[in-house]
Parts: sequence; structure tokens; C-alpha cells
Amino acid sequence: MSASWLLLAGGQALADSRAVYQTDDGELTVEYRDADNLRIGIPGPERQFLMITDGQAYVVARDDDGWYAIDADQLRDLSGQTGSAAEDVRVEPLDEQVRVAGFTGARYRLEKGDSWAGEWEVVDEVVLTDDARLRDIGEAFQRIGELFEVIEQEAEVVGIGRVDMSEYTLLRSSDMELSGFSGDSLPDHTFSLPPNVRHRDLVAERQEGRDEAPGDDEPGWLTRQIRGTGEDARDDAAGETRGEVRDRVREGVRSLFD
Repeated sequence: MSASWLLLAGGQALADSRAVYQTDDGELTVEYRDADNLRIGIPGPERQFLMITDGQAYVVARDDDGWYAIDADQLRDLSGQTGSAAEDVRVEPLDEQVRVAGFTGARYRLEKGDSWAGEWEVVDEVVLTDDARLRDIGEAFQRIGELFEVIEQEAEVVGIGRVDMSEYTLLRSSDMELSGFSGDSLPDHTFSLPPNVRHRDLVAERQEGRDEAPGDDEPGWLTRQIRGTGEDARDDAAGETRGEVRDRVREGVRSLFD
């Protein structure tokens, strides 16, 4: 796994990092201070975040009663892991340089399949960079992937050859493209839970028979996850949450596999 550092010239201190990716649903933001303090803003009409503060991972969102947080341990407990075998993924360089948002990267082809059988299917073409200024952004994807368990669930990388993925960060995939980056210091509250945040206990709410009625607008992935009681809330909704998280960060996580 890659180290979480952004070492400036002359041995200066580490800096905060902020990247903005454009997606079909809007902006995805990545804000990073260190491996235990980072925040990813999920695109979409609802204000929602995946964040790690003081080493603890949360999903954070807002409803009519204000901000609330659900810790990642609950999502793991609710997800009902099946222990299914991970797919193999290989990364093949295409020997073409590309400029994205002022950074130079190279194109790669992602393939998934069965390395033993020699069966592969093209998943995507991505642009990756080894620019040290973006190293912490890649680390943010890696950490979120670990704590929300999308790395082990998603794939195992094999046969990457001359591509050292631990040194690379995603610039572009079919789902998202870097549009901006800043190394300026961020306010401390960026990496803290909101004031007066409510900590929701989905298991307790289900056991108490509490059911949040859906609104008239189309709900986001987190709202869909927390609505409902009983087995549907435990299995279907939580599974959907992890699937949506995987969709948002999959390419970034894959780009940082060892």
C-alpha cells in the first residue's frame, strides 16, 4: 500500500490537498490531510459525504432535522458479506500520454477476468498519473476503499508488469475526470463531523419499527439506504449503499492497488 505523504521540495511540511472530479451527476470532491482525516463529497442533489475523521469512517448526510452520521462499521454489519471470490484485474499500458487538468498522465486499459483460465474482459480505459502532487488524492481513494471494504470485495490485481500502481492516481475514467486541484491549507472543520451531528443507529431504528417516509423528490443513494425497516433495510438497502460507493470510487481504488 502506498504511503500517505506529499513531500514538498526542501523538506517542507506536508500540505492539505483538494481535487475536484466531474461526473455525470455533478462534482465529486476529494479533500485530504492525512490517512486518518479526509473527506469525499458525493455528487448528486443531496449533500452527502464519505469521510474519515480521527481514523473513524462515516457516511454523512443532511435531512430536515440537520446533519447525521452513520459509521462504516454499521454498513459492514448490514451488508451481509457472502465471501464470494474476487475477480482478477490487470492493468495494461497503452503507451499514450494525455494531459488532464494540467497534469500529464498515460492511458491504461483495465481488464477483469480469470488469470488462471486466461479469460479477460475490457472494463475501462483510464488515464493515470504518477505526479507527486496528486499522490494524496490517490491515498484518499485507497483509504475509503479499505474502510468501506470495496478493495477486497472488488478485485485482486494480477500481472500489472511494468506498472507500479501504488505510485499512480486517477485522472480520467469513463465515470469521472479531474477538473481541478489545490494544495492550499483547508480549514480544520473540513475533517470534523458537522456541529450537532446526530449519530444514527440503523439496527436500533429497524428494531424499534421506525420507518422514514420517502419524499416527493428522487432520493439519493444514502437516503435510499436508510429508509425502510426489517430485512429489506438490512440486506437490499445496505447492499445498494456499498454498490453505489463502489461505483463512485472503483476506478480510483483500482488505480492504487499494489
